[in-house]
Amino acid sequence: MSVEPSFGTNPYDDDPDRRYLPYVHFSFSIIEPLKGTPVGDVVVVEYTSHSGRPTKARAIEEAKKWIASERDEWWNKQEAIIFLDDARFTEHSFVPENSTGAHYRFADHFSCNDFGQCATWSIGANDFYSSWVWLPLIGPDALLEVPDSERMFRVLVVPYGANRHELQIAPASLANIKAILETHWSEYDVRADYFDRHRLIWEAKGSDSYSYVESGVVGGGSSFFPARKIVVRNGEAVEAFFVEDVELSGKVWPAGSRIDPEKMNGYGSDLPTLETTMWGLAESWARGHQYTTDVSFDYEFGYPNAIKLESPYDETESFIHASEYTPLEN
Repeated sequence: MSVEPSFGTNPYDDDPDRRYLPYVHFSFSIIEPLKGTPVGDVVVVEYTSHSGRPTKARAIEEAKKWIASERDEWWNKQEAIIFLDDARFTEHSFVPENSTGAHYRFADHFSCNDFGQCATWSIGANDFYSSWVWLPLIGPDALLEVPDSERMFRVLVVPYGANRHELQIAPASLANIKAILETHWSEYDVRADYFDRHRLIWEAKGSDSYSYVESGVVGGGSSFFPARKIVVRNGEAVEAFFVEDVELSGKVWPAGSRIDPEKMNGYGSDLPTLETTMWGLAESWARGHQYTTDVSFDYEFGYPNAIKLESPYDETESFIHASEYTPLEN
């Protein structure tokens, strides 16, 4: 959608001549996520184009030069598959000062496995790179009325039986690429990694004392338990309040009414916390429990904010939501 110059402060370099990093912001409209859950329908990707500069103005000027001279114009307005890192989970990730919202960067880094095998990823169109993180749609297909699954993308491959350095450019359909991702990316490993990463965010940013709103909705939209605000102190749920008017046993409890477990016919007799309910269900999802089928996490604090459940007796779906998380003093 757009490419804009920006800057970021380098917190890992004390040299004042390299304090400000030139950044380029790529904005994309998301058609479909092949893996992962992006925040929103538009994603802004932050790319470091040069080493540090002494001033913000110099950093922005370098970013402008990169946009003018280094970026291939044929990328403009083309559909593509891009591979991104979530900046929260990337070591030594720099967040530009004038950025807002979610932060992503191209998976443009050198990585090695436990066996000493390394791969270099690049967003460049240079055919000598062993891997790309930007797979552009092959031009002519953009003008043809073909099924999405058959649309072709430009990739680099090592032919079967060839030396790993004997790369060739080849077309691959969207269906091909999806099949490769499914084959080589274990769902169990992905779930466990996704859970662990957000758990680390929660442990770094969360609190033992907080309030939040929990609600339960059946697939059709009706509530299977009313929304309630729960107050947690030092890890223990100490009180809860109805968020809206609720009728129970012929009596209407106005919004804001305190939930007394002993007088609510057992309702709320074991008040939940994020740990006992949301994190417990998220862990069962990460372990592959068949009836906990999906989880989403809060971007800022990392806690599970939506759990999707499927009934073992029929095809009914239900959802438990956590929202309005507010840290409190112990």
